[in-house]
Amino acid sequence: MPVGTILFVIVVGAGIAMMVFLFVRGAGPDWMWVGGRNNPLRNLLFRPDGSWRRYGKVGVVTFWLLIAISAYFS
Repeated sequence: MPVGTILFVIVVGAGIAMMVFLFVRGAGPDWMWVGGRNNPLRNLLFRPDGSWRRYGKVGVVTFWLLIAISAYFS
């Protein structure tokens, strides 16, 4: 198996693990975000205490569904 394929599988697995971690635990520690508590994406999806905003999960799932649908039809 080529090295590129192995690295691709590892990167995809790590991305899926990070998404699951976000959905289960919330925002996580501040050091995970580039700007800490002032990161714009963190503030868009999460409250300052790290819990999800009201429609944060729905927005993330909708975004990824739209990306998948557009990739399928293009």
